[in-house]
Amino acid sequence: MAAGALQGKVAIVTGGASGIGRATSGRFVEQGASVLVADLDGEAAERAAAFLTGVVLAVDGGRGI
Repeated sequence: MAAGALQGKVAIVTGGASGIGRATSGRFVEQGASVLVADLDGEAAERAAAFLTGVVLAVDGGRGI
């Protein structure tokens, strides 16, 4: 992906405090995205996901990055 390809985009990364989440956050930042790191569990995750209606959400283990 070209440098700055994600300029002006926002990425929400769950589990961004360590492991693959940290690596993913770093790649998004390198490409120019603003990153919101969210370590959510239980009720907090349900509240954050409540606004995702009518969306095709790809769950592919990061292969689509």
